[in-house]
Amino acid sequence: MENFHQAKQTSHDQDDT
Repeated sequence: MENFHQAKQTSHDQDDT
């Protein structure tokens, strides 16, 4: 899940789930 890991870096505030 590299896509999920990268998305968390930019939008970790909303992609925290």
